[in-house]
Amino acid sequence: MEQSSSDASSAYFCPQCGARRSHAAAGLRGQHVCENCGTTFAVGQKKVPSDTQLPHGLAAAVPHGLAAQLAGKYRNVVIAVLLALVAVVFLLPQLMNVNKASRPAAVQSKGRADFSALYEAAGKFSRVDVYKRRTEESLDEFRIEVSDMQSGAALSEPQFYRFPWIQHGGEFRNFSDGNLYLQLKEAMVLRFDPGASQFVDLGPQLMAQFPRELGGGMAQIKFAYKDRPDCLSVVANDGRKFYVYWLAGQILDADNSSRLDAQRAASASQFRKYYQFAPLYGGSSSDARFLLVQYWNKYEEGQPQYLRFFELKPLPEGPQTGRSDQAVGGGYAVSAHVIEGGLQRLEVIEPTPRFHADIMAENATRLLLSYSATPEEGKGRVLQLLDKQSNQIVWSRDVAQIPLLARERGGIYTRAQALPSGFFMQGSSLEPGYLMDNQGALVREFAWR
Repeated sequence: MEQSSSDASSAYFCPQCGARRSHAAAGLRGQHVCENCGTTFAVGQKKVPSDTQLPHGLAAAVPHGLAAQLAGKYRNVVIAVLLALVAVVFLLPQLMNVNKASRPAAVQSKGRADFSALYEAAGKFSRVDVYKRRTEESLDEFRIEVSDMQSGAALSEPQFYRFPWIQHGGEFRNFSDGNLYLQLKEAMVLRFDPGASQFVDLGPQLMAQFPRELGGGMAQIKFAYKDRPDCLSVVANDGRKFYVYWLAGQILDADNSSRLDAQRAASASQFRKYYQFAPLYGGSSSDARFLLVQYWNKYEEGQPQYLRFFELKPLPEGPQTGRSDQAVGGGYAVSAHVIEGGLQRLEVIEPTPRFHADIMAENATRLLLSYSATPEEGKGRVLQLLDKQSNQIVWSRDVAQIPLLARERGGIYTRAQALPSGFFMQGSSLEPGYLMDNQGALVREFAWR
């Protein structure tokens, strides 16, 4: 009987040493004594099968003989964990897709910061950022955001436009009406509406204003070259090309524009002063020398403008000048057709020749100049602010002194936008840029948001 009791009790594990051999404690119901270490312990009603293997240390951690009960449950836990892992492997990708689809548009990627501009009115600045991303349909999607420059708070909801990726990119330009215009992909030109802080497509307005020429639609629309201020170059769907002077409310047939430009210049009775880095006659494009000049061209208020390109030829007449050239002042002559286009006279502001020179931007009181001191474009790049009233330089810096501009190949890609109180500068269209005032002082430096 004792042997039988001992055999039966062998199904119980000692909570101290884990041994199977134990016997009932005399006078203590439900208590056993371990035959290996002598520990007295309580036991439950259920026994653990002799072939059950508990993890090492489990019996010691479970009081009152519950180790026997948990031994069977342990296998169930392992099976449940394995089933859970299988479910995760199969369901996780689907859960990720659901989560991605449920994210709001504002959280999804804006795309690459492509270019930006500022708009100034009554001392307040709005910042316009344009982002671009490639869609799954191989289209370029532009996202336009307008925010307050100081606080960064959004001033309107983002606007979205999509175009085939093979077309060109975008560009900002200020017209003489003080408004900011945006060209996208040579397929759309928009005007900034400061009241709504949104851009308005000019296409429908142009087709309604010029139904005979553009009523059938436009295949292309972009900014004209700088020799035609406040002008759009448009190709109608029937292939005809036009110059649209948006502010003057006139449209010119591009094929007949030269004749029309000459007629306007001949009948104009007013003059307006302009500035230009004019190239000296001769030399190649890589080592051409430029002089900064101011000149007076015929002009009629409310009429389209066309500013002819001209080269300066030194006087007196010699091998470099011909009989058809005409003196215009400053010791230089220009071709006769330039005179026919309206140029009357000029004055040289800076007699020292410059290389790779350009007037980057101009507001009512300042010119922002850019040039190199040598034919090597990427070295010795200089920026200057010129006072238009006195023709004196009020600020000058080597690009190397401005790290934000210098890192883009020595500043050769520097961009600038004129504002009433200063200039918005960028090392390239992809740089966040900074704002400086009309004295050259830093007002604010930007970072992409």
